[in-house]
Amino acid sequence: MIFKFDKSIFSKIMFLINILIGFLHSICLLFNNFYLEYFSNFSLISVFFPVIYALNLFFLLYWLVKLDYRFIFSSIFLLLSFDISFYKYDNDSNISSKNEIHLMSFNVRLFNHYNWIKSDSIAEKISEFSKVNSPDVLSLQEFHNDYKYLFNHYKNSHFGLNGENVGLALFSNKKIVKKGNINDQYGKILAIFIDVVSQNDTVRIYNSHLKSYNLDLVSLKIDKKSLKEVLERSKHVYEIQNKQIDYLISNVNQNEVPSVISVDLNSTPYSFVYKKISNHFDDSFLKKGKGFGSTYGLGKIPMRIDFMFTTPSISVNNFVKHNINLSDHKPISIFFKI
Repeated sequence: MIFKFDKSIFSKIMFLINILIGFLHSICLLFNNFYLEYFSNFSLISVFFPVIYALNLFFLLYWLVKLDYRFIFSSIFLLLSFDISFYKYDNDSNISSKNEIHLMSFNVRLFNHYNWIKSDSIAEKISEFSKVNSPDVLSLQEFHNDYKYLFNHYKNSHFGLNGENVGLALFSNKKIVKKGNINDQYGKILAIFIDVVSQNDTVRIYNSHLKSYNLDLVSLKIDKKSLKEVLERSKHVYEIQNKQIDYLISNVNQNEVPSVISVDLNSTPYSFVYKKISNHFDDSFLKKGKGFGSTYGLGKIPMRIDFMFTTPSISVNNFVKHNINLSDHKPISIFFKI
């Protein structure tokens, strides 16, 4: 087997594209491992890391098939990403126990209040879904208070609303012994929590929602004005999310109660925000999940931006992603013991 350099014009053009993809790959790795304040305008690029990774893999295979030495270029970036996983093959879930707690987390997108989905019964369907699956605790992001009556089948509740009647909600059929809010530096509610009792043990359940990019990249216009708006928005959100995650981590670490954090990070596992929180708490999907774990679709790009993190004393038996289309997010569940 003899490797060579193909000197054709086509191969040179392909390698130029390969170099660009390699450059983007390296930028993604930097955003994954470091807080790059001075380059925060470009932070949104980390969202596309799975696509960039796949393109580098394509070029590696392309050059190998052609027996071209340029396969080394892509292999370097793939080796630098050896610890990054996009797909989880096994799910070593444990047998259900009577003592376990079922927690479901769901960004309900205001229960379709503004009719994004052409249906008048989304809120009722979400309520029925919660009844059928009957989680002990239900954690909702982008909750709209006009629909709280649909969850009267829960004995207890706690809400954190940030104006316009929307925010966070926690519903529980377990006894709540304490509840509270976590406000950010601007006085807005960043997270809410409840302490619930199960089998004489207490667990604290947090519900949080980090700042969203609020960008419709699918219908985005390719012009100077739109590009400027995307860059400015990326910088703004990147900096706020970094402050929010520090504040949330600090608060959770101050309490000694075993805790579960249900959170819409609005960031992927390839972001520095995720790296920060996963350095402190266990990602339940990595322990008991399976597949891509995608909870949100940006066009054709599957993204995992909804998470359940646990403190070490929590034992997760199973992780489930529910494939229903009642929001732009998918609900997720964990079954755990204290």
